[in-house]
Amino acid sequence: HIHPDRDKVSIFRACIRRMTKPLYFYDTYNFSCNSKIVSAEKKEDGSGTALFLDETIFHPQGGGQPADNGQITCGDKKFTVTDVKRAPDGRIAHFGTFEEGDSGDWATSTNTDVTCTVDSDRRIMNARLHTGGHLLDTAVHNLGEPVFGCKMVPGKGYHFPDNPYVEYSGKIDPKKKEEIADAINKEMGKLIEASIPVAVTNELTLEEAKCLVEEQESNQEKEKEPQSSSSTTTETTSAEPGKDENKGFRVVAIGPCKCMCGGTHLRNTTELKQLTVTKLQIKKGNTRVYYTV
Repeated sequence: HIHPDRDKVSIFRACIRRMTKPLYFYDTYNFSCNSKIVSAEKKEDGSGTALFLDETIFHPQGGGQPADNGQITCGDKKFTVTDVKRAPDGRIAHFGTFEEGDSGDWATSTNTDVTCTVDSDRRIMNARLHTGGHLLDTAVHNLGEPVFGCKMVPGKGYHFPDNPYVEYSGKIDPKKKEEIADAINKEMGKLIEASIPVAVTNELTLEEAKCLVEEQESNQEKEKEPQSSSSTTTETTSAEPGKDENKGFRVVAIGPCKCMCGGTHLRNTTELKQLTVTKLQIKKGNTRVYYTV
């Protein structure tokens, strides 16, 4: 997901092509890492700089989740990170500013050793909001058509602090909004109390990730079908990855619900503490479910 600002896009094109290793994939609770500078580019309007690193702990904005903020330091020199974006080729740009009086020359040398530190409070809040969206999906799945009166298929999610929501294709009965919200809240309360692990599978090819998600969907369909005594079950296996295929895909699961996701997440549902549906909005055949953590 790239910010539409032309000055930021030009920075992406000007930098050398080298993917940034996303350390935030592996541990939400790791708030610091060592890295090396690959390149530094000034924004065309002169309002700031973008640093590109060989690996980073900073989560870029994307997938409905806001970016991490924090600092990149080299000795007593400091670069304040205010925005993070991912380019299509996998490089991650850290936008921000140097301290007053610092020319930033130290950041122009390739392979300069730096330390990255993210704002831990912001990171955990982002993780709570994103995990909350996934838990909402699981609750909606568990309740199913008997509660909603239609099939609810999750679409886009907005996991920012201001009015987070998940939008579903499927139109509920407007007269049952309150009843449905109560049912979702009760189900989410049960899932939180059950302390269900948030299972993350990293380093998948696109085909492998799709297989994991499609296996879930296939199993859900089979559960709806009447089974005869002579029926057989066929297991779904991961596709054989190509030699040069990108293994940068990731699947996140809470209970039976799996989806491809690059966000930061909590370890288990209990860490959410509380998750509440605040509003149901019906628009153009879709139902938007707002929540708060």
